[in-house]
Amino acid sequence: DEVVFNGLVPEEQNVAIWAEITIDGKTYTTNMNYLRIYTDTVLSEGIVPEVSSGEDAAELTDGIINSADGGNTSRWTPASDDHEPTVTMKLDSEYTVSSVSVFFNNKDRRFMNTPSGINIQISSDGQNWQDAVIGGAVPSTSTIYCYEVDQYNYPIGQKAQYVKVSFPGGAAGDQM
Repeated sequence: DEVVFNGLVPEEQNVAIWAEITIDGKTYTTNMNYLRIYTDTVLSEGIVPEVSSGEDAAELTDGIINSADGGNTSRWTPASDDHEPTVTMKLDSEYTVSSVSVFFNNKDRRFMNTPSGINIQISSDGQNWQDAVIGGAVPSTSTIYCYEVDQYNYPIGQKAQYVKVSFPGGAAGDQM
């Protein structure tokens, strides 16, 4: 049976994916790949975050991981002299934020422009901030680019209406 997932699933599901190919009357079956599909809601959809520098802040939440031309035309890049680039999102209400996902979309620069580190803070009022992730992992400058592999998920599991993501120290390489 063909299963097509459009959007979100109502509950967690386990699925298996494989292919059956028939050549000259003989059927071959590929290895099965098992996936667990989680129920998630993208809280940042439609929000234009506040950024410390740079343009194209709306592209942080446009849902495009890789642009149709295979390049990186949908991304936010802070100014090169911004030594603590910061993105702050105000959600429409307070939610339990299960995780923050960041896709380091940097194919054209071969990760020479990745941040030195990542911190994530949360707040209910936008004034009083609580550390949720300090010194989170980021791709290294030797990372080989591979589309969806480079999405990093940072578990949060706390209530918040504001989420602040910062990259202390700016870029690991020459530019940010």
